Amino acid sequence: MTEGDSRLPIETFAYTKKFRGRELPKSLRLAHLVRAVILSPILLLEWKALVGWRKSRLRHAITLLNDISNATHGRGLEVMNGFICRIRKFSAADVKQKRDCFATPAGELMSIQSVSLIVDELRQVGFSRVPNFIDPLVVANLNSDILKMPGQSSKPTFNYQSQDQWRRDTKGGPRYTVATDSVERLQLCLEVATNDMIREVARQYLGCSPILAATQVWTTRPPDLSSTEVLSEAAMAFHCDSNYFGFLKFFVLLTDVGPKNGPFTFVGGSHRGKRHVSGRMRDSEIVSEDSVIYRGTGTAGDLIIADTKGWHKASPPEIGHRTMLQIIYSSSLFGTSS
Repeated sequence: MTEGDSRLPIETFAYTKKFRGRELPKSLRLAHLVRAVILSPILLLEWKALVGWRKSRLRHAITLLNDISNATHGRGLEVMNGFICRIRKFSAADVKQKRDCFATPAGELMSIQSVSLIVDELRQVGFSRVPNFIDPLVVANLNSDILKMPGQSSKPTFNYQSQDQWRRDTKGGPRYTVATDSVERLQLCLEVATNDMIREVARQYLGCSPILAATQVWTTRPPDLSSTEVLSEAAMAFHCDSNYFGFLKFFVLLTDVGPKNGPFTFVGGSHRGKRHVSGRMRDSEIVSEDSVIYRGTGTAGDLIIADTKGWHKASPPEIGHRTMLQIIYSSSLFGTSS
């Protein structure tokens, strides 16, 4: 295992007790397969979401995604994503917009070769970073607006009029999520989310014209170690995502993030290995001696890109606050961003 890994006592997490490790028992995989077959008519009912015309309306869409992921140890998601992309293909608009270089929000030009190198790194290890993606002054203005936005804490769940109010409440849990509609109305967030370089990375990686599925902002702080639930709810234990059949997540650091600020943590290459979405797992069950661990440390304005179908977590912060803007691009809208 590369890089030091700060670990909390086992009893602080709401880990699954059904099984251990990256693999599910065959009996449980079979059960998920049977339910996936039963739920498969949802694909026909939600065909408009499948091709990206609208968001999913049936709550069992995410259940089907989870079942497909669990039954196939994640492989089924890639197979379905390939099928969806063959249907949608590349749009004519994307072909016309192809060019040799792309500008980041900070004004730095990136060649198409540089973008392709990022995509190659994502395919190989599932993780990449772009330093100084946003100018620090722009980040400061964005943070100023975000501090005033309403949102909600997780475990316990409370509503707040602003992040400032949550920060003053010591009982508000370790994670504050800004109201999605407030984020989507913020013009600066929209400009970052629709940046051409981000869209090109998503297009190449997903294999079809990318769809902006969600923009979200949250802040984490040191958790109450006496709780057995809040860390799991705040995604501070290893898990995998199955939001859509094909998706890629972009994280813009809005604060400086060091090893003790709870950086995003990713097990390199795990997006291509066996995985499931049936619970939070202990470090010892996911990380081995030869694992390569990538951490989303950096300065405010840096961009972290990850295929979170692989094993990842938000490391529990020891000090300070960590605020991130998350951008999700997907190949369809069958699923959910939460």
